[in-house]
Amino acid sequence: MINNLFNDSKEFIIYYVISEKHILNYKKIKKILSNKKFILVYDKVLSNKIINKYNEKFIKLDNELENIILELKDNISFSILSTCQARTDPLQLVYLLYKSNIPTIAIQETNQFYLHSGLMNNYILPVDKIYAISDFEKNNFIDYGYLKSSIEVIGWNNGINSNTKNIKKNI
Repeated sequence: MINNLFNDSKEFIIYYVISEKHILNYKKIKKILSNKKFILVYDKVLSNKIINKYNEKFIKLDNELENIILELKDNISFSILSTCQARTDPLQLVYLLYKSNIPTIAIQETNQFYLHSGLMNNYILPVDKIYAISDFEKNNFIDYGYLKSSIEVIGWNNGINSNTKNIKKNI
């Protein structure tokens, strides 16, 4: 559980996406957490063709986002990152969130360790909480030195489709 890490009384959640699958997961979580307002963030990896398919306000990861975060930081509960791979754009976002004291959640979407014989094939940036797919994945994160208390198992496809109780309980 997240316990007191995230402030439920704050109005906004930042949600970072880089693919269409992430947008679909965002829409599901937005529906589950309908009492919150979302700031939907994307970076250069996501094409305008995909963005234009959705009736959402997307904020590009740039100076505009930094200004929004600085203005709203006291009213942002936490952030959800669809990726926290060690790339320039996610690093920029994680740094900005860290600097603004906004907690971060990363959602694991693949069986990284299982598919790569227990090896980490994508290095990930430091975040406050990781939602893992399985106990196998969680245990491998722990073997790599991640804190047990910072990893929650929410299931395949992030528990978003089949288990809204998992999402509500953990977020």
